Amino acid sequence: NSEATASSLPDLDAAYPPGKVKVLTSEDEFNALLAANDGRKLVVIKFFASWCRKCLAMKPKFDRLAAGYGQKAIFAKIDVEKGGPALVKERAGVVAIPTFQIWKGSEVAEKYVASKLPMEQVTSELAGLIDRNLEGGF
Repeated sequence: NSEATASSLPDLDAAYPPGKVKVLTSEDEFNALLAANDGRKLVVIKFFASWCRKCLAMKPKFDRLAAGYGQKAIFAKIDVEKGGPALVKERAGVVAIPTFQIWKGSEVAEKYVASKLPMEQVTSELAGLIDRNLEGGF
């Protein structure tokens, strides 16, 4: 069924433009992303808060990562105060911010908590996790 997958990729790219970070504002939007993607691309999620200085400082670096991976992965971010406790705490298990997660299908493949690490280390280690997961079947 590769025709269906190929024909639906333009819809996926329209909803989640390659090289851009999509802002998600609810658990419903998060679920819609995973459903639309249906495991075709790696999904990299940044959990952040508007009041978090490190989260704000990471924004341009996360944007550059998204641009660098282009078609290979979908990048999105969700404010922990808008995502709801069912998503943020229970499903995603976020306990500190910023937290980055790499999703394959509907499962978390990697979780990376960056709250106490230097930003340069965060960027390079996150890129390494993305690369490892891209090599592992994407």
